[in-house]
Amino acid sequence: MNYKIIYSLALMLSQIQWKLQIPLIRFCIAVPQKNEKLTIWLIQDGEQLPLTEGAKPMRTWRLGEELARRGHEVIWWSSNFHHMLKKKVCEGDLDYKIKENFTIKLLDCGSYKKNLSIARILHHRLFGKKLHKAMRRMPKPDRIVASHPSIESSYEGTKYGKEFDVPVIVDVRDMWPDMFKDYFPKIFSCWIDFIFHFMKKKAEFSFNYSNSLVSMSPNLLEWAKKKTFNNNKSCAIFYLGADESQPNPKEKKIKETLDFIKDKIVYLYLGVLGSSYDLETIIEVARKRYELGDKKSLFIIAGEGPKKEKLIKLSKGSKNILFLGWLDRKESHYWMKKCDVFLVPAINCAMPNKLFEGLLHGKPVLFTLFGEAKKILESENAGLYYPPKSISKLNKLIDMTLVDDFRTTIGKNAANLYKEKLSSKKIYSDYTNFIEKLNLLKK
Repeated sequence: MNYKIIYSLALMLSQIQWKLQIPLIRFCIAVPQKNEKLTIWLIQDGEQLPLTEGAKPMRTWRLGEELARRGHEVIWWSSNFHHMLKKKVCEGDLDYKIKENFTIKLLDCGSYKKNLSIARILHHRLFGKKLHKAMRRMPKPDRIVASHPSIESSYEGTKYGKEFDVPVIVDVRDMWPDMFKDYFPKIFSCWIDFIFHFMKKKAEFSFNYSNSLVSMSPNLLEWAKKKTFNNNKSCAIFYLGADESQPNPKEKKIKETLDFIKDKIVYLYLGVLGSSYDLETIIEVARKRYELGDKKSLFIIAGEGPKKEKLIKLSKGSKNILFLGWLDRKESHYWMKKCDVFLVPAINCAMPNKLFEGLLHGKPVLFTLFGEAKKILESENAGLYYPPKSISKLNKLIDMTLVDDFRTTIGKNAANLYKEKLSSKKIYSDYTNFIEKLNLLKK
């Protein structure tokens, strides 16, 4: 490297800056030397936790494993509350070693029963307070990757990075708090803005004072970028990917349903039974098909959530609908392989985790997704779109996918799409490269 040339350029730039009265912007290229090991904090509260039997690695877990595989020291900060099962995985704070170089620090922050509740807000607030104190009792890391949401995760991570001069990447996963408006009538929108004002300010702080924004979806990234005053941030898209391991399920439990699905074309929904998914339309289509004598299609709903009892009541009397409850990692993989068509009826989610799992297993996907996901699936002929709440359109797609050759073709396209463009190994390898070699704008 010719340091005389670099010095001359720096001198010339400083003279231009002085003459034009432009505020000096300092850049720091934070690229580790060969074999340099970093300490990296991952802040995420809400994913499946390693202490739970049958837990499935999600985004933070997969990223942590790749970072640890490369020899970096990884600490994952989370609460001890399992969001999906609505229960604590341990009592009190706990440090748990996931694998070599990868530890999760669990903070006891209480619990909640409903996703949209005061108890959940208080849980997040307490997590933020405990995280604030716990981080300051630890040696300073080299990088922080903070998820948004929760708002407290990204806010406390960014606040720590700004205070102690640590590069922070905010991983934008949902439009909190803006999306809360969708749960209330428009007449209350002004009140909602007022109630969530401080959450909005925290989110804007995170997006503005972090060094980088990444996301699993272009739409989410653009939403966050619009809230920043700094256009020089390093930004990137890293899709979710899927759990690519192939665990064996408990055969006895699985065999109980094999006779029921024999000679059927199985349509599977696997996920949360909550308001973010248009599950009622699936139930209604299944009921009508049963009433009309369709004996070929079978609909399996797997998961837990606030809509479960309502959905069971809606399906009463329809013998072509099967509820399996919450499935562990092994059972999920089994049913992913066993089903014929995968259903992704997400309403407000641009790129859900379950989409990648369906593609991984080479299943045609019937989806209500918009934006980038819709564009990719349609361009690769790997899935079929229907508008949310459209009973007639979904029913038509069921008819189409009952044809074996048609279903096989779409399934092969789905498998190829995953292998060539959406593989977890590639995604998290690229994500790790980004963290290691990030060009950071110093504040």
